[in-house]
Amino acid sequence: MSSLKDLASLIMVPSLYKDGELHTVKPLADENIIVHPDATDNNDGFDGSTPSTSSNFTFSRGSNLAATRVDVNGLIEKGRENLVLQGSDISTQSGSWSANQGGVTTQNAATSPIGTNTASQITANGSNTYSGVRDAGIVMGALRYTYSVYLKAQSGTPDIRLTCYDGVTFHQQDFSITTEWERYSITFTPTAGTHNIYITSQQAVSWYAWGAQFELGLVATDYIETGASTAQAGILEDMPRLDYSGGASCPSLLLEPQRSNQNNHSEYFGGWTANATITANAGISPEGVQNAYNIASNSGVGNGILKIMGVLSSTQYVCSLYVKSAGATTGKLRLFDGSTGASTTTTFTPTSEWQRVEVTRTSGSSTFQFRVDIHSNDGDLLIYGAQLEAGSYPTSYIPTYGTSQTRSKEGANLTGLSGVFGSSSSTTFIEIDIPPSGSLSPTGVWTLTAATDTSNFISVCQFDGGITTPRIALYIGGVAIIDQYLSTPLSAGTHKVCLAYEDGRQKLFIDGVEELSLTASFNYVEFTKLSINDAAWALGNNGGPYSNKQALVFPTALTDSECIALTTL
Repeated sequence: MSSLKDLASLIMVPSLYKDGELHTVKPLADENIIVHPDATDNNDGFDGSTPSTSSNFTFSRGSNLAATRVDVNGLIEKGRENLVLQGSDISTQSGSWSANQGGVTTQNAATSPIGTNTASQITANGSNTYSGVRDAGIVMGALRYTYSVYLKAQSGTPDIRLTCYDGVTFHQQDFSITTEWERYSITFTPTAGTHNIYITSQQAVSWYAWGAQFELGLVATDYIETGASTAQAGILEDMPRLDYSGGASCPSLLLEPQRSNQNNHSEYFGGWTANATITANAGISPEGVQNAYNIASNSGVGNGILKIMGVLSSTQYVCSLYVKSAGATTGKLRLFDGSTGASTTTTFTPTSEWQRVEVTRTSGSSTFQFRVDIHSNDGDLLIYGAQLEAGSYPTSYIPTYGTSQTRSKEGANLTGLSGVFGSSSSTTFIEIDIPPSGSLSPTGVWTLTAATDTSNFISVCQFDGGITTPRIALYIGGVAIIDQYLSTPLSAGTHKVCLAYEDGRQKLFIDGVEELSLTASFNYVEFTKLSINDAAWALGNNGGPYSNKQALVFPTALTDSECIALTTL
């Protein structure tokens, strides 16, 4: 197999990436690219300063905080943003903070929690008003936010107040801080607009502050350092999602169609109707922070929580939820139709590990009742990440904090590939992982085009919406040389697909078996653009999720034995 990879003119194994780009291992764009995560820990394939100019997939999703992945630690990774300016310099000298009611600040007055001399000292005047500092103003939506900061008393245990004033309501909480660094936070839903956050005290005291963060969500996450602008971390915008689901040691490129989570609060269950006691931030969630809710068991049968959600009529939906036992041994996830009361139920057995459960139903009216029940009454249940989306299977988790969110369809394109596909023949290979349940219909898995000319293209292992058998299509000058579906659907799991094609010979191999053999004659066209999951040339765009594990291109048509060796699982 290694010799075949040596012969390949293009190799893409998901490992090197940055926002908007997924690097190939071969060909290398320039001498600064390396084939392992680099010394800068950015995983973008560079140790030098010269940017790449070719041989990289341009990746597009066009969304920010809506996309997630499972990281190398098996945890859900989101996109995060710290909206506070100068979060590490909470002083009036920074230009982003100002005095409040006569408060005084000193810059770089103490060692911060991370060992740098960047903590600020804040002194309140004790004149029976809350003095200290406030920031320059943060633009907020009517969403769920968490405001956090590290605080340390100069002496004693003074009372310090954290506040957000949204022009209508003071969202605030008092804390008695100590002479040891500790992180304090408050969570609330403000009105939309520009508002200030405060760190103040009514006493004549001094304290140290560092690491202010204002972010979407129910809990403070790892601090993101900011300066004159906000800063982001995690999965953002067009960043390729290298996914480690299922405990994988090597990642796959996760590509999914556009989906929306119709549940406007995916992690906040405080607004649900409860026939049980629920507790916020009661356990560590699948994202590794303490923002899971607990549903307490009681003596009733079917105790749990429910929420009414708006849906389109006569539309198939799937609801999903992460669950973990805190003693409970049986649970039920239900979708009730708002007009008839008819329901579909999934009974699950919660364990000591987080699992995602789902139930699918076609709507009859404009509402669904999303219900989670404990039926064993022998213990509690931890829950996280409620999602309701139109479709027959659940896609990756889409977090919401007060309004529905849409994750856009993803695609990766590589252009300028003259010489990669060969002058008279070529072979393309892709290894994919099809999900274990639901519709197996990833659209346009592997599409090659001559420049951007749609009359000259080839689709390898393409699936059209609702059809589970792969389609192979080759068009030259707008004429179909090949356009047919295989007779056997692909099952869930990993598959290796290889197409060797030249004038008079086209052969498709899947998992070590020859699946298609044709002898079509055509004038060879050298393809110069490669797309992964690009529906531009597909018959339908109702694609499903799949993971791309590796992709290869050879500048010649491999022999049958070579294709068999390449695709054998």
